[in-house]
Amino acid sequence: MFSEWESHRQQLKSYINKKVDDPNIVEDILHDVYIKASANLKQLKKKQALKAGCTALPKIPS
Repeated sequence: MFSEWESHRQQLKSYINKKVDDPNIVEDILHDVYIKASANLKQLKKKQALKAGCTALPKIPS
């Protein structure tokens, strides 16, 4: 799980950075996403599932 997370973390962080100006909030959001992904690990059966799950995040207000 962790290696999959690391491979997608930067891409997700770039996306969040475009929507959120505060770097601390960006890190909080990344942390929350990681926790939720870890909690739902059984549902992440394929390698692409983590990326798909992260891109299905709720819209972040601009």
